[in-house]
Amino acid sequence: MKGQTIKMPFFQRPVLLATDKPIDFNEQNNTIEIDISLVGPFSVVDGQHRLEGLKMAAEKDDRVLEFEVPVNIAINLLRSRKCATSHRNTTQKSVDKSVEQRIIARLSEA
Repeated sequence: MKGQTIKMPFFQRPVLLATDKPIDFNEQNNTIEIDISLVGPFSVVDGQHRLEGLKMAAEKDDRVLEFEVPVNIAINLLRSRKCATSHRNTTQKSVDKSVEQRIIARLSEA
């Protein structure tokens, strides 16, 4: 699992999360702080298959849990829009076993 050791990124696009709650931006140090108990849970708008693949890969190698996943977060998202996106995403096929196998193969090849 050399890919995990060298932390080679294998996601080309960030996961898109959404919340209908505000997240304050600190302009003085250009950071945000997220209190999950106040803001969460986030809705996964895009990236469900990538996250599920990571989850399955982590069951075989817990070093995957340390991998940093890039995310974009949409805030104050209207509930109706989240529901429409959620419906679209929940009507898709379930994650194929090949997703897990491709992640493990890429980690092994690196």
